[in-house]
Amino acid sequence: MSRLDLNEKFDANGGSDFKVLPEGEYEATCKSVEKKLNLQGDVRGVIIKMSSQGSAFQEYVGFEESGGYTLDIIKWKIAMILISFGVRKHGDKVNAADLLKLGGEKAKVLLKKEQFESNSTPGKMLDGNKVEKWIDSAKADTQKTSKPEEAAAADSKKGEDDDIDW
Repeated sequence: MSRLDLNEKFDANGGSDFKVLPEGEYEATCKSVEKKLNLQGDVRGVIIKMSSQGSAFQEYVGFEESGGYTLDIIKWKIAMILISFGVRKHGDKVNAADLLKLGGEKAKVLLKKEQFESNSTPGKMLDGNKVEKWIDSAKADTQKTSKPEEAAAADSKKGEDDDIDW
């Protein structure tokens, strides 16, 4: 485990350049998954921390219904994340704990840019990336390896429920 020494000198930008990617499809690497607990100590969700081409971003997956997110939508989102990372396939049995096993896998995602309020400077708006869509890894691999006309034909048959938008 890495640790910062109390007397270590580093650039005021945090030691690395923060980068916001333009909107588009990217291969993202899962760096870690962090449990989020409620006051009773139960896991209420996870944060999946990812990176792509020098940009760091995260996705919160809540396990409790709220604001229009039903349990069916939550289950669908969990399944699509696992399918996108290639650790599960359509039809596999999955559970939320499978998310905790992620680390180092790559997923194909559609990123969008979004603004958020700075935690350290209230009122200051910052830019960042957010996952707009989790792309089925099997379909991404098929389209990479097949002939362009086969990929176009497969894409035209894709149903609206194949990928998930958030």
